Amino acid sequence: MENNIELKIWGTRGSVPCGSAEFMKFGGDTSSYTLQIGDVLRFLDAGTGITRASQKLTPEINRAYLNLSHGHADHLNMGCAGSMYFNNLENGIYITGNENAKNSLDKFFDGKDLWPVPLSQLGGLNKSFHLLEGGETVQYSDSEMQTLANYHPPKGMGGSIGYRFNIPTADGNVSVVYTTDMDFDYTPGGIVQPKSAEMKSAYVDFIRGADILLADTQNTNEEYNVTTKFVRGFGHPTVEQIVDLANEADVKTIIGTHHSPSHNDELMSSLETHVRDYATGEGFRGDFVYARDGMTISLGNTPLKRAGSYELAA
Repeated sequence: MENNIELKIWGTRGSVPCGSAEFMKFGGDTSSYTLQIGDVLRFLDAGTGITRASQKLTPEINRAYLNLSHGHADHLNMGCAGSMYFNNLENGIYITGNENAKNSLDKFFDGKDLWPVPLSQLGGLNKSFHLLEGGETVQYSDSEMQTLANYHPPKGMGGSIGYRFNIPTADGNVSVVYTTDMDFDYTPGGIVQPKSAEMKSAYVDFIRGADILLADTQNTNEEYNVTTKFVRGFGHPTVEQIVDLANEADVKTIIGTHHSPSHNDELMSSLETHVRDYATGEGFRGDFVYARDGMTISLGNTPLKRAGSYELAA
């Protein structure tokens, strides 16, 4: 079975978009990615980057999915209405997400306060919603999708959903994992997370052996361990944590994303060097790179051994 597999980065920023020139290299739009497997297109979250990402809805696409991690505004932006309204998909767009994502869709597109057109009239978006709690395994024609419940406030466990796509190819499986908005160690208010070890163990099992791990790496250990307001316990891990867990899980390549709005391009470049040095020192045998706006990872038809080539948009 042959599949042309491509992961493309359209929105890398966490919390709020950053539109000034000092954020352009690593990206200013909020969370939006596409995973294309042959004629099947998956939108991974729908932050402000979804407007540009929707250009992937070409006549060659036979089926499209919107896989939402949760419903916070940096992952579900009203721009997705305009982006997906005028599409030529006969089957519409199939949506998956947790209860928070479903509630946000209903509130954003109620046709009243936030957006003038109700969800019932939004063509491509008005198809179906598959409610997820985490722990599901769903078989599709293009891939097997597995999900993980992550801790993210205000709901707590299940506050965000992680996705793993196991994709059959001519030479075996390629696995792409997307996890964002999870905090392993603390809850809001700086309260120690009592299930930290259990959560980390579940996360390692979920990402084990992944070819690509696209993961929230918003904070550094230094930032997290200073009890700054809205950092510790507010739903985002540290990049060093992700490296450690990926190392334990034998992940091949980490693509760090959900960049902090306080991290401009100059700082991001410096942090990337720091993280790579940290990873090497910890014995991580894979690769680490921060997501950049327009980055394209072509996985071809064979399992990725090491992501050595990243095509950056001009």
